[in-house]
Amino acid sequence: MRQVTQMNASGYLDLAPYYDALFPVSDDLWLFLSPFVEQCRGQAAPWLDVGCGTGGLLRRLMAEKVDVRGLEPDCEFVRYATNRTPLLFEHLLEGGMDSLSSLPWDVTFAVITCLGNVLPHATSDHAAQDFLAQAARRLRPDGHLIIQMVNYDRLAAEPDWQFPVLHRKLPDGAPFSFYRRYEPIPDSRHILFETRLEIGERSIRNQVTLTPFRKTELDQWARKFFRLHVFQGAFTSNTPWSPSSPATILIASNPS
Repeated sequence: MRQVTQMNASGYLDLAPYYDALFPVSDDLWLFLSPFVEQCRGQAAPWLDVGCGTGGLLRRLMAEKVDVRGLEPDCEFVRYATNRTPLLFEHLLEGGMDSLSSLPWDVTFAVITCLGNVLPHATSDHAAQDFLAQAARRLRPDGHLIIQMVNYDRLAAEPDWQFPVLHRKLPDGAPFSFYRRYEPIPDSRHILFETRLEIGERSIRNQVTLTPFRKTELDQWARKFFRLHVFQGAFTSNTPWSPSSPATILIASNPS
């Protein structure tokens, strides 16, 4: 009989041990980020990853001698990341997108990343705009903000579209599968994001409310806080955004 972990309305309960295997730093992502890695090293300037999960990108950047900082609102993810990599203990804080104005580090960043559909966890348009405003203030001159999220324009146009099932293996070889689905919330701006992870006889279910920001909204907000911004539809080289792109990726800066 399958053991079921009850659905957790607050977030992503019990997913920390599986997160790195689910969402590794892909070759395409790393190739896309490489020029920004060189920028950080060249300026000896820090990199902030907002919503850093269990620290996969932070570890990769550390291996490239980048000064990294991370914010993650899920305490279980923070604990898992710092237990796995004690060097992250002083560089990874429990906090979300609304924490940029109160960071304890008296630094400005060459790069701020907000990847993996983190931005839609903002509870409102105002909260998302406030994050962009705070990010602009925390960047160095010529610094870059990079946001990547699901292309919600595509989901709106294709309501029957489904996420592919992710079939992965843990380091010990144990296989598991990860299912994701969106459910519109009637008479609401928000959507319900439901996940199910199945490993052996165990099933872990979670749900979280998201705000499905559209590309036109992100475009309008970026114009308020940044002098230059562009969009891509995937991390592969200079893939232009379109309504059918898999992702909406914003690269924003304030060139001097």
